[in-house]
Amino acid sequence: MEWKERPLDVAVHTNPGEPPEDLARAQLWIGDLDEILVGGRVELLSLDERERARRCASPEERHRFVASCLFTRDVMGQVTGLPPESLRFVEGDSGRPELAADSLPADDARKIRFGLSRSERALVLGLAVGRDIGVGLEVVRPVDELVRIAEAQFSGAEVARLKALPEREFVLEFCRLWARREAIANLDGSALLRSGRASPGAARTTSFEFALRERLVVGSMAVRC
Repeated sequence: MEWKERPLDVAVHTNPGEPPEDLARAQLWIGDLDEILVGGRVELLSLDERERARRCASPEERHRFVASCLFTRDVMGQVTGLPPESLRFVEGDSGRPELAADSLPADDARKIRFGLSRSERALVLGLAVGRDIGVGLEVVRPVDELVRIAEAQFSGAEVARLKALPEREFVLEFCRLWARREAIANLDGSALLRSGRASPGAARTTSFEFALRERLVVGSMAVRC
């Protein structure tokens, strides 16, 4: 992985086994799903996760889903100090995944919030304590009907700016805007396509870009102030 734009004021990790730094800062883990060895570690997943993996449409997608679950458990194990397989995840009130209270130590008053995003083989996990966090990730590639999607999802000013760009720059800027929009939607636990014109509100957004296997990946993190 080669950084093109590294996020500032954020502790960045490229291995789920890396312990988190000062948890007063937002944390960011980047992963390559195709490089994660699954093997017998599938047994660390919950019954629900294993069932979801079984329903994946292809072996490639199944591997990436299982790898993302293991990656998340490894990161959360580092943060909580608990065995990854002992952690239980639930859907919070806003629809975002959360650590179940009964899987944390009784005296652990920290409010761990995290967001996860995948695009092809790329994965990003953002984490903060005591603050809501959302992340978005997009591998830069041409997609049919980008103009129509932009008109449905972005502001008039953003659409006008996109249409004024050459095709290559249009695709890159579209992906940047989409990643930011996903991060903001993820922050609120809302569905991307039904949340209207996304606004970060009282949140700070940070952008980042890196190359993964010769593909440019753009991402965004939104943290509640």
